[in-house]
This record gives sequence, C-alpha cells and structure tokens, in this order.
Amino acid sequence: MNAIIIELKIVLNAVGDLFRAAIGPRRFFTNGSRDSLPGTALRGLVCLLILAALLLTIVAAVSGAAWESAAGEYLSGKGLPRSDFPALSAMSDLPYEFPFIWIALIALIGVLRFALLALLGERGGSGLVAMSLTMSLAVFSLAPMLVNGLFAAVTGNLFPIGADYSPFDAFRIFFAIAAVVITWLWEGWITVAAYGAVFGQATGRGVLIFLLPWVLMYLLTYIV
Repeated sequence: MNAIIIELKIVLNAVGDLFRAAIGPRRFFTNGSRDSLPGTALRGLVCLLILAALLLTIVAAVSGAAWESAAGEYLSGKGLPRSDFPALSAMSDLPYEFPFIWIALIALIGVLRFALLALLGERGGSGLVAMSLTMSLAVFSLAPMLVNGLFAAVTGNLFPIGADYSPFDAFRIFFAIAAVVITWLWEGWITVAAYGAVFGQATGRGVLIFLLPWVLMYLLTYIV
C-alpha cells in the first residue's frame, strides 16, 4: 500500500508540474533550471497520457456497453460483426489513439519551433540541447489543450450528440468551440512567457514562435 501511495504521489507531482507551468509560466520558467526542463516535461507528459489512456479505457468500456445494448438488435438482425459498427470500433481504439495523436502534435510543434529559433539566429546551446528544450516547452504549452481534448473525448463518448440537435447540444458545441479557442490562446501565453524566460526572446518574437507552427499546419491542411 505504501508503494502505491508513493507511486501516486510521483504521478501527481509530475502532472502538477505541468499545471504549475500553465498557471504561472513566467515564474515557473524563470525560477526553474533549464537543465531540468526536459526531464520534468517528459515525466509530466508520460504520467498525464497514462492517466488519459486509463480514463478513456474506462469510458470506452462504459459507453461501448451502452452502444452495444442499443445496437444489439440491429446487429443481430443484420448479421453484422462488431467491427462493422464504426462507433464501437472508434470507441475501442480511442484509448490507444489519443496518446499517439498528442505525442505527434507535440513533436511537430517542437520541431517547427526549433527550426524557427534557428532561423532567428537563436542557438540556445547545442542543437540537441535546443531541440530538447523546444520539445519540453511544447509539452508545457500544449498541456491545457491536451486536457481540454481529454475532456471533450470523455464527454463526447459518454454523452454523444444525436442527429436531432437540442438547445443543450447547441450549448455544448458552443462551449467546446470556446474551450478550444481559450486553450489555444492559453498555449500562446505559455509559449511567449516560456521562450522569453528560457531563450530570452522578446514578446514579438515569442508571438511569432507561437503562431507560425499553427499557421503552417493550417495551410498544409488547407492545401491537402
């Protein structure tokens, strides 16, 4: 029991570092050691994604059972296997896809911001050191968006929106869009503060470092 409590404290402390950085980024990155940022970010990300996968596994089991009960008559009447019911397959894959999606997004943001720093002439140490720092800052800055994505995945699976929209469904959609915008702006606030404290970037450069990867990803999505 003591070992479990110790492990739980380690997980909570690791995730807590992400939230401390999100709430007070300038103080967190100014007072903290640059050398410890990659390790702190990695521990926090791993613990947060493990918790997310466990939560989504539980949610998928609960919501999947409800969907199976509702769709049982349809499936048995048509003689279709479970894999032919897209909603059930999507729910069962969600706990595994969610962590990989966010790992890929964090890596992409980190690489793009590292490249932009290089173009701006900021060395920040050796290439490997600067890369590890930009990756760790991407973890810290994207943590609020990750939590918001987790909340959306949980609520969307437990309380799916049907084809006939109710006023409450419209409110949920509005709230979800507002949450995305707020956490995106939050990501920008963390990024500007972090790059100012860690790399000595001015506010204008910090805003550019924040915006450029998102603009590039939007353009790439639009072109494709």
